[in-house]
Amino acid sequence: MKKVIWLTLGLMFSAFTMSAQLPISSSDLKSISTTTKLSESQTEKVEKALLTDKDLQSKTIDYLKSNPETSKSILDLASNSSGNTDLMKSILGDNALATYAIDYIAKNPKLLKQALKVVGL
Repeated sequence: MKKVIWLTLGLMFSAFTMSAQLPISSSDLKSISTTTKLSESQTEKVEKALLTDKDLQSKTIDYLKSNPETSKSILDLASNSSGNTDLMKSILGDNALATYAIDYIAKNPKLLKQALKVVGL
């Protein structure tokens, strides 16, 4: 009986780790939640900063372009956008891309400080 339980747990763990390696699609992602656990208000403030600060926009877009999991989506959105602010609105409108963008800011203390400074914190 113990062998069956351990085998089941092992299979569940391996299935979980394999699924975690697949790229995230916007249909799979229900809401924005960062791995660094920003509060909802901080996430909103980072989004506002990404819409207003040209430097943050540029750095985030460059990161998303260089990330193999997001580069194709960014290039598709960029072809339909007129500038960085327009592109950033499109990125934040896509749950998967928004998650990558906010995670990038949240994991970089210097950029997070810059984002929060833009919105007055």
